[in-house]
Amino acid sequence: MSRDEESSRLFVKKATSALTTTLSTSSWRHKGIAILRIGFGLIWLIDAWFKWQPTFQNNFAGYLSANGQPPAVQAWVNFWIHVVNINPSLFAHLVALGETVIALLHLRACLHCLVLHISRPVLWTGSTINT
Repeated sequence: MSRDEESSRLFVKKATSALTTTLSTSSWRHKGIAILRIGFGLIWLIDAWFKWQPTFQNNFAGYLSANGQPPAVQAWVNFWIHVVNINPSLFAHLVALGETVIALLHLRACLHCLVLHISRPVLWTGSTINT
């Protein structure tokens, strides 16, 4: 075996080892991020559930307050308090709907990633056996 063949085999071996390590770290990282995103999605979903409760719906305008804020912030918050007071029930429902949609979209994307990540080896094995 020549010296060039030896060095090329060593290079391929090191590259394969580095790729395997990168793939396993990447796989672990993707799973961890997906689990964290699912956790945040569940928190959004719990918060959305509270927003759909009659207590929140009936007292929505009462939760808004500009007390203790700098004047510029007070003006902005007071503007929104006046807008919300036009129809508090509508705004309460819009807030609840918005948070529900965010939570469900977040959970859907995360679960989709996990399902695909877990099912890939099964699909590969099934397609290999099928051929």
